[in-house]
Amino acid sequence: MEFLSIRQVVQSSVLSKRWKNIWKSLATLSFKPFNEIHKYNRSLSHVLSNRDHYVFLHNLHLTVFISIAPKLLNDAIKYVALHHLQKLTLYIDFKFKEISNSFVPLIFNCQSLTFLDIFISSSRSSLKLPPSLLLPSLETFHLSNVTFSARDNDCVEPFSTCTSLTTLMLRHSMHH
Repeated sequence: MEFLSIRQVVQSSVLSKRWKNIWKSLATLSFKPFNEIHKYNRSLSHVLSNRDHYVFLHNLHLTVFISIAPKLLNDAIKYVALHHLQKLTLYIDFKFKEISNSFVPLIFNCQSLTFLDIFISSSRSSLKLPPSLLLPSLETFHLSNVTFSARDNDCVEPFSTCTSLTTLMLRHSMHH
């Protein structure tokens, strides 16, 4: 079931009484786009609020649209930070609009992350990252269309605290 989108997993719960609540304890969640954004937002909120909170969440793939509520995105990132997430893939589809970065501090203080992939689909906007990323367990880091902030001395050292980092991939990223 971990290879299915969360929508398919929840739909499969009607197949058997034994499967009714199995989706609540999955360690991998994949939120892929629906046709209707309102249903997508409701689905994300429903799954995270009804999931078994005692089960660690190891892997999350989340597609974020321009019309997703910023509070919902913040709540989702808070949830994964509190549930010892290890792998996070964020595909952010914010075309021609400024990307709200209120969720950024929540991600970059998640001590359990070992894999992080952030892909911003728009070339006209980028995600501004903090000067330092507090990710000591991070081993693999993929970034696309992000802007690095400089410290007071105009020096950029975002990876200095990522002591376990072995793979870094930067695409269309810049120093600000």
